Amino acid sequence: MHLVMFDIDGTLVETSNFEDRIFSQAVRSVLTGEIDKNWSNYKNVTDTGIIEEICKQKNLANQSKTILTDIQKAFVKLTTSYISSNPNSITEIPGALAFLNNLLQEPEVCVAVATGGWRETAFLKLEKIGVDAKSLNIATSSDSSQRTKIMEIAEYRAMGEKLSSSRTYFGDGDWDKRACDELGFDFIAIGEKVQHEKRFKDYSNPEPILKILGV
Repeated sequence: MHLVMFDIDGTLVETSNFEDRIFSQAVRSVLTGEIDKNWSNYKNVTDTGIIEEICKQKNLANQSKTILTDIQKAFVKLTTSYISSNPNSITEIPGALAFLNNLLQEPEVCVAVATGGWRETAFLKLEKIGVDAKSLNIATSSDSSQRTKIMEIAEYRAMGEKLSSSRTYFGDGDWDKRACDELGFDFIAIGEKVQHEKRFKDYSNPEPILKILGV
């Protein structure tokens, strides 16, 4: 069985035109002062991981659970409101839905999703592009602050105690690549952000991607 795992933002859906801004807005609604918006500077580039690190920087680690809950609620509310007012703000990465659906029909492929975003907004974004998120094996930053742990949880939800013959992860960030190196996943980059031998702009030409997967 071949385990194929996907990130969401920048990998299956395009949200870069608003999500970073709304995340920063949600943080500012709870915490005062500026934050570092270069996410690659954070140890755990996940929604939960970033908030936990910001709390440590501001000497608020003992309040981090409450602060995390408040920021998460603000982020979900702001995201839901923005999408409602801007229904075309979330689009699929070209060919992503067809590619995902194709893999879901393959008997020797097990599909999973592992994202650094929170569960509520992850489901919202997937469903906006026509993915039935509830039917997927998915793990999010609501499960862990660490990307590698999120990937491990997604793998277990997809495979249980079964062993996979190969494991591939599709992502768009350097943090995705680092997590794959740490866990021993094959990494396929989507988009232009990561310099990597196996890299594709999108899924509009699926044949060479499927060839790499051996599907």
